[in-house]
Amino acid sequence: MTVITTLLSIFWIYGGAYFAALAIASSFYAAYFFFWTRTGDRIGKIDEDTKKIYLHSIYKVLRFSLYMIILSKIVEIGIITTLAKQEGLNVNIFDIFLSQNGAFIYTLLILLVINSVAMQKRWINFSFGFPFAIVSYFFLFLHMTSRSTFSGIEGYFVPGGELLVTDVFIYLVALIFGTMIFNYFSGKVLDNTKETK
Repeated sequence: MTVITTLLSIFWIYGGAYFAALAIASSFYAAYFFFWTRTGDRIGKIDEDTKKIYLHSIYKVLRFSLYMIILSKIVEIGIITTLAKQEGLNVNIFDIFLSQNGAFIYTLLILLVINSVAMQKRWINFSFGFPFAIVSYFFLFLHMTSRSTFSGIEGYFVPGGELLVTDVFIYLVALIFGTMIFNYFSGKVLDNTKETK
């Protein structure tokens, strides 16, 4: 039993962060591919089928990463609940969701799932959904690797306070600037594409 718990703990602590890093890399590659196919002598020379093949493979990696991050968070809840019961603490899943260690991460994860579904169904514009995904995966990675998860389970029972407000503020500022920068360069590429046609 301890071997299984150890393996699950390793997956919880490291797995989610590594899959968040994979999602960041895939998102940046998708952005690179988006701009690369629309600049220089490649304008109009790469057919739509080739673009779809590349983008579908990137989206599969992004979906797989998101599923693995969700799985690591489910494992996290199970491990925290088990450890809390062993120490005789009263366990409530909502306390874990709203805790100092969990509130921002779980909220971001829920927003990423909503954004992923909305982009797939084309309910939101690519010019907002794509930068949202990049910034959100980046902040998810930062928080999954920087939180004091090694200090014990107590951090999951302390309500998020000023730290959460600061995190949300910094995230929103990064999201606004990321969206503006992406849309600026996207507009430049679109103008470049129109000029060459």
